[in-house]
Amino acid sequence: MPCSFSRRLDCLTTLAISLALVTSTVFAAPGGGKGGGKGGGGSDGDGGGSSTSVPVQYQVIWASQSVDGRAVHAVNAMNDDGKVVGALKVEGYPQYRAFLWDMTGLRGIDALAADEIPDGWIANVASDINTSGRVVGKAIHVEQEVSRPFIYDETLTPKFQLLPGPAQSVSAINDSGDVVYMTPDPVTGEFIGYVYEYDPIDGYQNPDNITTIPLAGILPEDINSWGQVVGTLREPGSSVRFGAFRYTPGASQEIEIWPSGDTGIAEASSINDAGWFVGRLNREAFRFDGGLTLRFTHIFPIV
Repeated sequence: MPCSFSRRLDCLTTLAISLALVTSTVFAAPGGGKGGGKGGGGSDGDGGGSSTSVPVQYQVIWASQSVDGRAVHAVNAMNDDGKVVGALKVEGYPQYRAFLWDMTGLRGIDALAADEIPDGWIANVASDINTSGRVVGKAIHVEQEVSRPFIYDETLTPKFQLLPGPAQSVSAINDSGDVVYMTPDPVTGEFIGYVYEYDPIDGYQNPDNITTIPLAGILPEDINSWGQVVGTLREPGSSVRFGAFRYTPGASQEIEIWPSGDTGIAEASSINDAGWFVGRLNREAFRFDGGLTLRFTHIFPIV
């Protein structure tokens, strides 16, 4: 899932601690046997005063400054296999380039897709990657200055596909392959969200599988395995964010809205399969657990 606000906290914290540090050796605390916990010498540890050196390796996957003409611009998502996607700044190119990182190294989506990318198009930003390794993001045409969602997956034919567009941004993909993205309405200019449902037979080739989220002026952020989408509301004609929404397709109440004036919700950014979502509540992170009444768990203040 993409790393917008709280997911970005999760992904960036994990990556900053586990991936972006220089290869290091960390020493366990005294008494840190298996299950040794804090303080050492506990009944679950292997012995109270011993000190054991435990080497822990951290893999560097990028540098904060350009290396060989490449520097990471954004790290957007990581799946359960530890594969990471985002965008690179490549020296000599004005546009960002989407990348995929795994234990074999850092590679551009353009290079992975080779000759399957249509002429004039580049994979600009990789936004999300699901459990099976399917990558979603935004592609741009370097001459026509238009953008469309793209899918990259080694198991697809072709493995790089452009979805119907245009797309201002591509937010997320769930484990079923369904994609959520947004684009401005050509008449009103307000952002409209779309869900492109993956069909095991037709793949992404059937436009009938595109559903318009029935709400204007939205920034969709995430989609769960049931097709529920969460995101943020924007005031018409401005970039001011004033509430959160949850879209549940087929439900008696498909759209639920939490305006900032009523609940203080500023934005929603990630949803799990139970329908719980997280986001930013004024200057605090929150988790909303659903139910008949509003239940919010404040996580920590945001500086």
